[in-house]
Amino acid sequence: MATRREFVTELARSSWAAYVKYNWGDNALEPVSDTFDRKFSGSQIGHKGGRTIFASLSTFLVMGLEKEFAQGKQWIVGNFSFENTNTYANIFGHVTHYIGGLLSAYALTGDELFLKKAEKFAVRIESAYNTSTGIPRSLFNLKDLSTINPYPSLSTIGGQYLEHAYLSDLTAKPQYRQQVTRIREHLEAAAKPNGLYYARMNINGQWDAQTSSLFGDSGGHYYRNLLLSYIQSGQSEQSIDALEAYRDAIEAMDRAQMFKEESNGIIW
Repeated sequence: MATRREFVTELARSSWAAYVKYNWGDNALEPVSDTFDRKFSGSQIGHKGGRTIFASLSTFLVMGLEKEFAQGKQWIVGNFSFENTNTYANIFGHVTHYIGGLLSAYALTGDELFLKKAEKFAVRIESAYNTSTGIPRSLFNLKDLSTINPYPSLSTIGGQYLEHAYLSDLTAKPQYRQQVTRIREHLEAAAKPNGLYYARMNINGQWDAQTSSLFGDSGGHYYRNLLLSYIQSGQSEQSIDALEAYRDAIEAMDRAQMFKEESNGIIW
């Protein structure tokens, strides 16, 4: 087991070294050309948005890679600027990779720098949620605070609960949890044919696509968030609705997807 752990740690260290050498501060490395992927970087908070750095902080802490963690922290403190994020990126990515990465680093270090930076992100994206239903527009520009594309996926709508709830707990400011609680309440009240959500909903709370959302990219983060938020609450009675909604979704998926081959009894 120790040998396997060392192997994985060395892979992380080697990948990070290549990122630092060829792509420092960008969001995605092209491993053959040793350049940044302009298309992908542009869709993820722009060139020099540093998504890889934010998302890697807690991984380095868990692996004991102190040098790599220090490099990432130094870049965030000295190089990251909202002025360099002049492109539209998915609001879900803002929350999970940036706010989530910072909050994870704070949880493991207690360094207030990470908590303050996470709250700056949260405050900056608040206008994306300024809709009649609270359902956010899916694409957001961190530099000029503009939004476009009013048809987010189920994951984009409902996959942000953990980070906002945790930020409320840490700052004693209820508005972050209230943002995502409002979304969850709206989804719970929405029509669910055959017990399943559809893949997309517009900002007015109307389903936009007549395709059920299962455990794929369009909906998986939402269903997983239901269970994880129940665990996050300490399995509190106050979060029992989230657990029940998760169980209902799993049962509906079973009905929609599972079947048994009569010839051999295998369940697919």
